Amino acid sequence: MDRKKGMRKERVTPDDFIVLKRREPVMMESLIEACIRDMRLGDGLDETRIFAAWDKVSGAAEHTIDKCLRGGVLCCTLDSSVVRSMLSLRRDRLLKAVNEELRRDSGPVSGHDLQVKAIILR
Repeated sequence: MDRKKGMRKERVTPDDFIVLKRREPVMMESLIEACIRDMRLGDGLDETRIFAAWDKVSGAAEHTIDKCLRGGVLCCTLDSSVVRSMLSLRRDRLLKAVNEELRRDSGPVSGHDLQVKAIILR
């Protein structure tokens, strides 16, 4: 008995340890995909990729106050009406450029073709 705590010390047995069994090697890519799928991180990662593509393609990252994604539609709130009107004139080209950037950036982790359907500027 432990006199300080008044509790009996338990004896450690071999069953108390984790036993690692040898397995076949697994590719890191498949482990990452499994982790993303199991932790349900796919939607958040897709959203982050879309926002990064917008920042890169539009050139208006410093004027973009807020971004949201709803049903494949990217909504961007801008702090300048001048920038918003300039981007509105190029909206179709921006949509194509964002989708091209997403295709170019798609890695093995994404697992599907990510695409923005429309862009709304506010």
